[in-house]
Amino acid sequence: MFISSPEKVVSTTDDMLRLRESAFAIDMFVVATTWVGLFDHLVASPGPRAAVCKALNIHARPADTMFTLLLSWGLLVEDDHGLRPSALALDHMVAGSANDLRPYYASLKERAGVQDLLYVLQSGHSRTWEARHAGKSEAGNAKEEWTDLMRRPDFARYYTAVMDSRGAVLAPDLARMLQVPGARLLDVAGGSGIYSSAIVARHADVSVTVLERPPVDDVARWHIDQRGLVDRIDVIGADMFADPLPEGFDTHLYTHILHDWTLESGAVLLRKSYAALNAGGQVAIYSAHLDDDKAGPAPVAEYSVLMMYLYEGRCYSVAEMRSLMEQAGFVDIQVSHGIGWRSLITGRKA
Repeated sequence: MFISSPEKVVSTTDDMLRLRESAFAIDMFVVATTWVGLFDHLVASPGPRAAVCKALNIHARPADTMFTLLLSWGLLVEDDHGLRPSALALDHMVAGSANDLRPYYASLKERAGVQDLLYVLQSGHSRTWEARHAGKSEAGNAKEEWTDLMRRPDFARYYTAVMDSRGAVLAPDLARMLQVPGARLLDVAGGSGIYSSAIVARHADVSVTVLERPPVDDVARWHIDQRGLVDRIDVIGADMFADPLPEGFDTHLYTHILHDWTLESGAVLLRKSYAALNAGGQVAIYSAHLDDDKAGPAPVAEYSVLMMYLYEGRCYSVAEMRSLMEQAGFVDIQVSHGIGWRSLITGRKA
């Protein structure tokens, strides 16, 4: 983890978010250097990502986050010939180098977090939420297990409160960036309604509906009532994957949602949004997005390791989101950048 505040290591809100969101990045680096031998392999056989995955017997989704992390840290270089170690990596992370630090990192290879990430890298399965909270030693179908877990009222309350605390920091900035083309907004999988609350506070003529799966819908109602916003925000209990999205809205908002799931699942949701939105309506995607070349920024690359580890998705690039939106039929794709390395990507229904 690299934090570059000039006066203090942690001096901004961005830094505070990064401390948590970079939690698994160093463990991934240890996996790459000690268990996988990535740099030694690339000295002998530089090449494209798919070929490296095949040669090292690692799964494409977690490997993608590993490559992006190391590119963002300046330890890999990627060009038309594929991936290869940077000069700094050649100096410190390959056999026979004058300043070989591999043994220093190898002393951490038995850490539990390193072992878990090695499992994820080799299997492609997510970890922790499913395995530990559901009382399982191995993860299976992430989507099914997450669905089962979030049906437990105790866990639904706990997890929604976790995301509410982050939203309290980020939501006002999202509301600042978001331009609302009409009077009705659907906050898809809107959790506690924290982003909806910030939107109605800033946009007086907008009414918002939070769509959440039971029992999280009741958790959302409680939070909205505590904020005194029941006259501005209502809640629909529904499953965004299993149920049709309601019609009659001018904006569909996805905040920190699509990065939980595969690109294929994201494509399904965007097609459903396009079909349900009013003519001229917009979809708005708010998350931490990578640059088009998937080589940074470093804080998002670090966060992507966490997302890959906990869920079945990862942080996607602006280019990947733009492609999904255009395939669904959206046009006029626009990108705005906010605090915490978050960005808002919007597209209009043609």
